[in-house]
Amino acid sequence: MHIPVLEVKNVHKRFGRLYILKGIDFKVNRGEAVGITGENGSGKSTLLKIIVGLLPCDQGEVCLRGTFGYCPQDPLLFDDLTMEGNIEYFSTAYGLDIQTLKFIVKTDTASSVMRLILDHCLIGFIF
Repeated sequence: MHIPVLEVKNVHKRFGRLYILKGIDFKVNRGEAVGITGENGSGKSTLLKIIVGLLPCDQGEVCLRGTFGYCPQDPLLFDDLTMEGNIEYFSTAYGLDIQTLKFIVKTDTASSVMRLILDHCLIGFIF
């Protein structure tokens, strides 16, 4: 018998009177890839936030047995840091070559640097 690395059981979430999630159930076994799809406002981001523990569910249970990486839709930048400071921080966090990035910052646009950093970020989740 395989023990799932992620098990979501009867998860419910509402904001005020608006029910976002009603009775979500699924399991993910080691080696499986899963996509969470749906229309805008259907609760995909809410479900992922519940899975990683950023948001409590109103009812139900999430059991995570394994490694889970999560990258939210909203980019995370630190307002107190300059663009170069943010690049240094995240390049260190992701093990990128800081000297290469500093060269790009001085010779190219900031958007291409951020694209380079985002190309190395975790998107979605990995088991």
